[in-house]
Amino acid sequence: MAGNYDIDGFVTHMGKRGGVAKGNEFVVFIDVGKGVVDGNGKDLAVATGIGANDLALQVQSVELPTKALLTKEIFTQNIPNPMGYNLQYSDLTINFLLDADTNGMTIWSFFNSWLNMIVNPVTAYVGYKANYSCPIYVATIRQTDKLPRNVDSSFGASGNAQHKPVSVKFHDCFPKTLGQAALDYSASDAIKFPVTFAIRSFEDHRWDTSIVPRGATNSVVGSNQ
Repeated sequence: MAGNYDIDGFVTHMGKRGGVAKGNEFVVFIDVGKGVVDGNGKDLAVATGIGANDLALQVQSVELPTKALLTKEIFTQNIPNPMGYNLQYSDLTINFLLDADTNGMTIWSFFNSWLNMIVNPVTAYVGYKANYSCPIYVATIRQTDKLPRNVDSSFGASGNAQHKPVSVKFHDCFPKTLGQAALDYSASDAIKFPVTFAIRSFEDHRWDTSIVPRGATNSVVGSNQ
């Protein structure tokens, strides 16, 4: 039974739902260990010394991209009736903190190397998408006693789900834009830069397996690519 429509009712309602999700409680896991290799089969994470855990620790912020239903107007007696026919996903942008490592590759150089693996700037060699794309997991986190302390894909893909109110898996991701990093003599704060990733699609990894089968199965067929 619904509670009272007042402050006490709101507090009770949100208390039952674990409270509000906080914008600073999240994790991003870029699974570069899943087959991101160059034309010679050399693994990117091994070659650069930067892996998924390193990237996760230097994420500053991320915005979940939009998922839009493409529609087309069907006219019935001159009255437009919009109908959905496909899904469209926007790009995923992640902001990173730049490190000052002089003994190894910085995170900026890592993404620059990744882009060069996709299209070689000297030879114009173009890689195969299967060799330069990987899944990315973004999950909100609920602070519980079951929250794991290691950063891995269990935050967004598997394992105990009690600490993941929102768990999104992005498919076939690769960087398409290495964004601007502002350098300023009058500033002393950390340098940040955005990386925009192209994605094929994304899914709610906790619920889509049970929700998607409820959709249309024998009606008008669209494209799932």
